[in-house]
Amino acid sequence: MRELKLLLSLVLLNSLQHAGLAAATSLMALVNLFVLSWLLPRRLPGLFDRSFFTFGGGVLMAAAVLGGVVLVLDGFLAAHLAGGGERPGWASAPVLGSTCAR
Repeated sequence: MRELKLLLSLVLLNSLQHAGLAAATSLMALVNLFVLSWLLPRRLPGLFDRSFFTFGGGVLMAAAVLGGVVLVLDGFLAAHLAGGGERPGWASAPVLGSTCAR
């Protein structure tokens, strides 16, 4: 597995630079997921029963809702905070760790 990740990293590094390393790591995580999903039921019978898929479906639905909220807030904040106009009072307050100048 390590050799495959190294090969993917080297191949993707040339075309995608540092993003290639991240892509190789993500692809290897998916490979690990599929391999373990194939091997684990043999050692742990009943692992992928109805409760597993019910829980996984709930997690996917919660992630979709959160992704929608982030998408809406990103558009809202980009529209209201972009540009050089006067910021609302809450947006001009200093943020812990912020390096933005007013």
